[in-house]
Amino acid sequence: KTDTMSKVFESPIDIFKDWLNEYNICDGFYDRLIISNKDIRELPLEFGFALNDRDLQYLTINNTEITILPDSIGNISLLKTIELTNNKLISLPESIGDLEYLTDLFVISNSCL
Repeated sequence: KTDTMSKVFESPIDIFKDWLNEYNICDGFYDRLIISNKDIRELPLEFGFALNDRDLQYLTINNTEITILPDSIGNISLLKTIELTNNKLISLPESIGDLEYLTDLFVISNSCL
C-alpha cells in the first residue's frame, strides 16, 4: 500500500487517468479535472490529499455511480467550483465547508441526496 500512496502523491493523473475525461495542466499544476460518464462507485480516500498543492480550482464529477465523496476532498484547498451532477450521492462530506475559496457548489440530480 505504501507504493500506491507514494505514486498517488507523485502524479495523481497516473492514478486517476482511467476516470478522467479532461484535465488542464500548466507547469505541473492541475487547474480543472472532469470525471464524467464513468462506471465508478467511489473515489479513493487519498483523492483530496493527492490533489492538494496542485492548484486545482474546478472539479466536475458527472454521470457516475459515486455515492459518497471522500472527506479528503476538503484538502483541495484552492477549489473554487465543484459540480456534482447526475450521480448517486447520498451525502456530502462536512469537509467541503472547509474550502476557503469555494464559491460555486452545484449538486444537481443526485437521485439519493
